Amino acid sequence: MGVSETTWPRKFGKSLLENIRPGGIAVFNQRGKTPEDALKVLPMEIIHQIANLDIQLYLIDAEKVARGNGLGRHTNNILANVFFKLSEVLPWDKAQGLLTNNVRKTFKLKGQDVIDRNLKGMSEALDNLYKIEYNKEEWQNLVDNCKFLWIFWYFCSSRSSLLSVCSVDCCSH
Repeated sequence: MGVSETTWPRKFGKSLLENIRPGGIAVFNQRGKTPEDALKVLPMEIIHQIANLDIQLYLIDAEKVARGNGLGRHTNNILANVFFKLSEVLPWDKAQGLLTNNVRKTFKLKGQDVIDRNLKGMSEALDNLYKIEYNKEEWQNLVDNCKFLWIFWYFCSSRSSLLSVCSVDCCSH
């Protein structure tokens, strides 16, 4: 399954992965290359789901690839390339040929430059796709520090008029 919008993990939470099978593949359009990066960009409830279902996790900053190729925020062809490579619903050579022909046909009237930029973005997609190798047991047992800090703050603030607060913003990323 693919999550193309960067805001959806926080907006929809664990419902995004509701129908994924154990061992399935999840691709998130998010910045990052490492497990630590994934922990920064994905909500803890999704991290737990990924670990509990032993999901193969991938991150790609498709918007960066699109911008780098003069496509603005148009990530559809970039993410389609990733989808066909990882899903294996078609042999990769055949899928790549069909995608390339579709881009040529779709953007024919917009000119060769638009076709070339889309094809270049598609070719860069896999170079910017990162498989996140995480420690399943560790991720299953991670604690959501935001919730802990909120509870701690509430507990302390209700018992004291003076509360020393450090400037840690762990909840917004």
